[in-house]
Amino acid sequence: MAATDPTAPPPVAAPAPVEPPVARRRRPWLALLFGLLAVAALLLAGGRLRGAVADAARGIERLGPWAPAAFVAGYALATVALLPGSVLTLAGGALFGLWRGTLYVFAGATVGACLAFLIARHLAR
Repeated sequence: MAATDPTAPPPVAAPAPVEPPVARRRRPWLALLFGLLAVAALLLAGGRLRGAVADAARGIERLGPWAPAAFVAGYALATVALLPGSVLTLAGGALFGLWRGTLYVFAGATVGACLAFLIARHLAR
């Protein structure tokens, strides 16, 4: 019998082989289906929102000097709510003119993006 050294470290076993992750099958038809459903939902929502946007534009016009602040706040909320901004952008140009409308749309989109970031960062974890 061979004597073993009691101060020697125990033998180290070889690490177990790591299996590569199983590749997921790509389903391009599923991505296409989701894309088509998203486009259909946006078209339906846009058709239903036309009247609401026109009513909101008339309401904003009645606010007088507070109209730009109300428009920027509404645009920011629409950005956070993931509503399409194209109709609101056109409404901003129609309500305030090209240059002021562009400024208010830019401000609303920026405030909305900041709000969406803050919500994602602190509340939607």
